[in-house]
Amino acid sequence: MHSPTLVILSSILAALVTSVLLVMWHFNRGIPGLRLWMLSFLCAFVFSASLLLRERLPEVVSVVISQGAVSLAAYLCLLGSRAYMGRRALPHTYAGLAIGALVLGAIYFTVVQPHLGMRFVLAGLGAGVFFLLTARTMAQGDVRLVPARYLFAVAALAHGLFLLLRPLLFRLGTGLGEGPLDATLVARLS
Repeated sequence: MHSPTLVILSSILAALVTSVLLVMWHFNRGIPGLRLWMLSFLCAFVFSASLLLRERLPEVVSVVISQGAVSLAAYLCLLGSRAYMGRRALPHTYAGLAIGALVLGAIYFTVVQPHLGMRFVLAGLGAGVFFLLTARTMAQGDVRLVPARYLFAVAALAHGLFLLLRPLLFRLGTGLGEGPLDATLVARLS
């Protein structure tokens, strides 16, 4: 697995999906949540781009951008799902506090007590929870009438679980890169 290539492909994919959703939203403004999903993918693009620009930015700036963008992308996905399902918007205070705490934690584990593993855990914590909530939001109604909604819910559930459980896959704590997958690039960039 060549991590830089995966990050480049991720950036391209996020940019393409953002573009498609922007065009779809432009012509279908009546579809609830579509604009929020487009903004979610835009944040995913910012996250991927921040990983690519990592070497050109001060470490703490890169960490703040990547941590904030990945959490905001997941939160916007949740908000889009709630809008699509006709549910009221969530108060942004709690999400803002949670994202702020994750970013502050990442700054702490960058500047005060450098620890790549903890930054890796924090990078998936907020996003993982938001994607699990997205799955719960979308998994409503008769599956036979709205199978695409359940497909989206399953994808959000799988992504949320992966983000929360990936530190176990990479066996963080004993040293990066010693697990079954090389987490060195991802952990440094998160």
